[in-house]
Amino acid sequence: MIEGRPVEIPSAIGIRNPQVDRGLAVGGSCFEPLHTHDNSGIIHIEGPDPNRRYTLGDFFAVWYATYPTIEIGGKTFPVTFAPGEILGHKADAAHHVRLLVDGTPSSRGPSVVLNSVDYCGAQSASPPCVPTAVGDPIPPAALKQYGTGHTIVIEFR
Repeated sequence: MIEGRPVEIPSAIGIRNPQVDRGLAVGGSCFEPLHTHDNSGIIHIEGPDPNRRYTLGDFFAVWYATYPTIEIGGKTFPVTFAPGEILGHKADAAHHVRLLVDGTPSSRGPSVVLNSVDYCGAQSASPPCVPTAVGDPIPPAALKQYGTGHTIVIEFR
C-alpha cells in the first residue's frame, strides 16, 4: 500500500519468457525459486532445497531482476524494499513504512522468512501442494481457489 492505494504485485515475477494463458503464467524457460503466476499477490516458493529459507528481501530481489521499476499513480519508481523504504518511497518526518505479517506489526523488514507463511511444506503431496521441483505446482484451473491464510502487507503512509 502506498499512501492508502493498493499496489498490484505483477504476474510472472521470476519467470523468464513466460507463457501466459488468461493472465496466468503457466510456463516459461526458467522459474526462480520465488515467483508469481498471476497478480493475486501469492508468492510461490519452489526451490530445489527444501531446507533453504527464502526471505521477503529475496522476493524483492527477484522482482527487481524481473521488473526493475513499477508505475504508481502515473509515476515510475524502482522496485526496492529496505528498512524505511518501499518501492522508492522513503520514510521521513511525515511518512513511515510499516510491515504487517498476518495483521501483526513486524520489525523484521526484508528478513521476514517466507517459508514460515507458506501454505505448503516440503512433504506436501496433495493439491495445492504437489512436488514443486518437477513441473507445474498448481494446475491453472485450480490456482484461484487456494489462498495461503497468511498475509504480508507493507504500507507507506
